[in-house]
Amino acid sequence: METATRTWWTKTARIKEKYPHPRVSSGGPSKLDYCVGGAMMRYYGLNGGFPDAPKLRDGLVKVNPHLSSDHALAFAKEIIVANDSGKFCEAWDALERALTF
Repeated sequence: METATRTWWTKTARIKEKYPHPRVSSGGPSKLDYCVGGAMMRYYGLNGGFPDAPKLRDGLVKVNPHLSSDHALAFAKEIIVANDSGKFCEAWDALERALTF
């Protein structure tokens, strides 16, 4: 039997498979561009792209109802800062932690 953590990791891996090339927001991204948080939002049908922290927080809470709003906001900010610094592995790691919280 698969553990809950393994199940969430698999979902994170599937997000990365479907959206393998996140980008840093350049101020005028096309509709095809996305960041790590935006990849998660798109994967779950939540209108991704480049969500701000409150929008990403809301998406994280919808996907993982175990997250409080405060914890989700902290994860959202961590994901965005890492992504915007071009540290995509760190952003993916933060997303994985948010989904397994």
